[in-house]
Amino acid sequence: MNTEGGKFFYEKFLNDIELIEASCIMRINKIASFFVFLLWVSSLWASGQSFGYEIVKNPAGKIILKLKTEVKDEALFLGVSLYPPSVVNTLDQGKHFSFPVRQGVFSKEFEIDQDFEGGSFEAALWRNKLRKNDCPPDDVICQKLGYKHTGMVGYIWGILKIRLL
Repeated sequence: MNTEGGKFFYEKFLNDIELIEASCIMRINKIASFFVFLLWVSSLWASGQSFGYEIVKNPAGKIILKLKTEVKDEALFLGVSLYPPSVVNTLDQGKHFSFPVRQGVFSKEFEIDQDFEGGSFEAALWRNKLRKNDCPPDDVICQKLGYKHTGMVGYIWGILKIRLL
C-alpha cells in the first residue's frame, strides 16, 4: 500500500486549511478595521466636524492635493505631511505643515512636486499646538519642526497619485 500519496494529500489538506484560516483572519481584521473607521467617522460627525480630501490634476498636469474640513465649535490645527515614494525617514524626507483652523469651512491645496508623485500624505486635525520651547529637549519631532500637535480628533491618509477608473 502506497502511503506517500496519502501523506502528500493530507499535508496539502492541512496547508489549505491553514491558508483558509489565514484568509479568514485577514477578512476579520479588515472588517474590524472598517468598523473602527465607521466609529471614527461617526465620532467626527457627532462632534460636528467633517474632514476629507481629493486628488486632482490642474490644467498644467500637476497633481493637486485638496484638503477640506468643517469645524463647528472649536478652533483646531491642521497638520499635513507629504512623503516621497521611497521614504525611509519620514521626519527628514517629508514636508511638514501646520495651519490654524477656525470655526467654519477651511480648505487647503498643495501642488505636489514631481519627486513626491506616487508618494503618500497624512493629514490630521489636532486640538493643540505646542511650540518648540514648550516641548522637552529630547522630543526629536518637536525640536526638528519647531512645534508638535497634540489631541488628535481626525486623521486621513492617501497616495499622491491620480486614480484611473
